[in-house]
Amino acid sequence: MVRNAAFDYARLAAAFGIVWFHVGAPGAEIGYAGLPFFLLVLVIFALPGAGRQGFRPFVSNRAQRLMLPFFIWSTIFGLLKLADVALTDSTLASEFQLGMLVTGPALHLWFLPFAFVICLILHPVAHWMTHADTSKQVAAASLSLATLGFLALEQQWHPGIPLQQWLFAMPAVTLGLAMAIWPRAAPAFVGGIGLVALLADWTNGSLQILIAAALVLACRFMPLPESRLSQLCARLSMGIYLCHPLIVSALVRAVGLPAQSVILAVVACLGAASLALVLPGHGSPNLPNRRLRKPADPLPRPKR
Repeated sequence: MVRNAAFDYARLAAAFGIVWFHVGAPGAEIGYAGLPFFLLVLVIFALPGAGRQGFRPFVSNRAQRLMLPFFIWSTIFGLLKLADVALTDSTLASEFQLGMLVTGPALHLWFLPFAFVICLILHPVAHWMTHADTSKQVAAASLSLATLGFLALEQQWHPGIPLQQWLFAMPAVTLGLAMAIWPRAAPAFVGGIGLVALLADWTNGSLQILIAAALVLACRFMPLPESRLSQLCARLSMGIYLCHPLIVSALVRAVGLPAQSVILAVVACLGAASLALVLPGHGSPNLPNRRLRKPADPLPRPKR
């Protein structure tokens, strides 16, 4: 097997897109396609891995990649909030809410425990699918329809934090499963979802999931060889995602760059990448993206 480095470059672009979105610069809505891209890649590459591993080693690996950074960065952002309370007029009640138990003290950290829970679900799904060859196409088509259902719900329901974030993420989860279970039908799934979203005039979340899915398909159909640069891109993406609110806050408070500006977004991307370079142990949360030399079933058959 060889590594498809196109996904590594795309991860870095997705991380920069999320920074761009949180800055609120022009084009922010397009940049937020980075989040469903991360989820699509997570599901697509974690599902085969879940089928090959026992539950305990799989969960241990996922916990190290997702929950350990969550606890570390929750501590960092929590201490910064306490510093705000000590040095400004902020209060504990204004800085800390009960919902932070599942989102962390910085809202962008919600992705990590959410992704961990999704991985816990993937393991039994993967092992069930290895024994259900005749049901794979039906399952994939059903998950594609579920993606439409979540998108339709997103147009009508506008819950608070963290339900809003979870609802936004679910179309990427179900579509990622459909694409992983039946890879050959992935373009049809994406095209069908795009057509329905266009005809129904769905504006919430549709653009982001379609851009993310199109990027996944582009990476699959145009693979690139692995290099030191691609390895660096893969490692930086997670660090950029985790640390970028620190950079944005510093640039606005200390440097005085205008909020929601292109210059702030560009400098924040460069600053987050620079900080991520020196952060220890922040690789990509996804399993290695491998491209088989020959077409193979995405879920391995059990050995006799």
